[in-house]
Amino acid sequence: MKSRGGVAKFLKNERASAILLLPVALLSLLLAQLHQLNFFSHSLSAIGQQMSVREWVSAGPLVIFFYVAGLELRRELISGGNKRAAILPPVGAALLGMTIPALLYFFGAHTFGANPAAWGVPMATDLPFALAVLTLIGGRGFLRLRTFILVLAIADDVGSIAVIGLKYHYHFALLPFILALISIGLAWSVQRIKHFGALAIFPAVIGWGFFLACGIHPTVYGVLLGVSTTSKNIQGALRRWEPISSFVAIPLFLFAALAIELNWPANSRLGKLITLLVLARLLGKPLGIALGAQIAAKLFKVELQLSKSALWLAGGLGTLGFSVSLLFAELSLNGADQQAAVIAIFLTLPLALLGLGSYYFFTRATAA
Repeated sequence: MKSRGGVAKFLKNERASAILLLPVALLSLLLAQLHQLNFFSHSLSAIGQQMSVREWVSAGPLVIFFYVAGLELRRELISGGNKRAAILPPVGAALLGMTIPALLYFFGAHTFGANPAAWGVPMATDLPFALAVLTLIGGRGFLRLRTFILVLAIADDVGSIAVIGLKYHYHFALLPFILALISIGLAWSVQRIKHFGALAIFPAVIGWGFFLACGIHPTVYGVLLGVSTTSKNIQGALRRWEPISSFVAIPLFLFAALAIELNWPANSRLGKLITLLVLARLLGKPLGIALGAQIAAKLFKVELQLSKSALWLAGGLGTLGFSVSLLFAELSLNGADQQAAVIAIFLTLPLALLGLGSYYFFTRATAA
């Protein structure tokens, strides 16, 4: 009973946070167009790293959200059931959910004369957005679908970061990476010492600094730290960190991410780039996620734990990509092309939400 009460409280907090995100998003967009949020683009140096304020929000507070996501994933993995069935289909969904939108855009760009370098923009899913919308939808089968989205989006995030590292040659430093893993091991060891578990935060924070220095996005560190948490400490860690994640980290991330001035380009070639990016995400992500999950389930002979309706709903949630998409746009494009890609990313969000709302309205009786 205590565990069920903890889950109910967790979901109640998450729903309240999800409701909070809409006014936060609208306020950020409004202030950005009024030129009031330019400081998010300013450079800030700390602990040997120089990034924009927006990037620091993603590298810092957002890590708390991914730590909580890792805790949830760890809880699901130790709660029983078929672990292969819980992991393999959403990982397959993530792989094809990244590949198909990229291919759709790439071949469309060559066919219609858009910039083919933007193929990475429609690939990624944002876990905070996807979980927030799913929380508002709720309904039967919610927890099972939530676990699917959790695994899918984490695999998607790691995969997207790997593609960025390989394609754009982000620096990777082996020694800080090893030290970060050692820090995770120390945090795990400290957790096992009676009455001293809370001290694990010290090696955890030190490990975050090492991970930041190694060149891999720290959100991956958050997930690793969460899934390495000892089973006896999961509920306590969720109780402490989930409210901070829901009411501080996610709203702050959303506010910083949306604080971008938008200028609609008049060039017809840029219009093609925008159209292709929107279509590649809205069509390619759901198709890739649905096919990837079914192929993985058949290939590894495991049960697909979602109905077809819920699987397509997961595909729709996968279209909610933002922060990593912006990073792809920043790395692969310049000038007007980059601005057009940003417009496409912003356009996709309300269109995806409209599609999700319509799909849920017409299928809510059978989505499970």
